[in-house]
Amino acid sequence: MLENMLMISSHVTEPRSFLLKGITNMTQQILKLKELKLITRLSSGSIYRKARQGTFPSPIKLGERSSGWLASEVDQWLEERIATSRNGEV
Repeated sequence: MLENMLMISSHVTEPRSFLLKGITNMTQQILKLKELKLITRLSSGSIYRKARQGTFPSPIKLGERSSGWLASEVDQWLEERIATSRNGEV
């Protein structure tokens, strides 16, 4: 699901596999905040607040001033949100 939502430019949407062409042994993909905001439509503040509250995947530290989210965890969160909303819950 996430691979079809990555915005390559302001006018073109391509599958994530386009960016990973030639990389065959990658088992985990990392989303940066900008991608995460496009995928979830949540603000930066909402993402960090939900992560602190334990209702959204926590970021992983990539460097001193860099963080990212595991795409698999975000995808699972999205699937759970869809299932919850289909059951009439919030």
